[in-house]
Amino acid sequence: MRRPDDLPCGVLPQEERIQEELMLALSDSILRVIAGLGPVSRLRILAFLHLLEKPDSLRTRLEVSASGDLRLTLSAEPGAAQAQKH
Repeated sequence: MRRPDDLPCGVLPQEERIQEELMLALSDSILRVIAGLGPVSRLRILAFLHLLEKPDSLRTRLEVSASGDLRLTLSAEPGAAQAQKH
């Protein structure tokens, strides 16, 4: 069996091709769902994705109530916006 490095450009082994197709389908589905959400919900998702990409730029606080409700609060670190400007 040939290694992926030996394959011509643009040709992927079967497993990688399937994985790529699944990831594209999942991305499309997620984008459709997000497009159907209201503006506040979209902003919440965007803030959460920002937390995943740059955890040092946000402060987080997780509260758990006695009933089991979760509340995740994300707030910008003071000066984080200044540090990201070029």
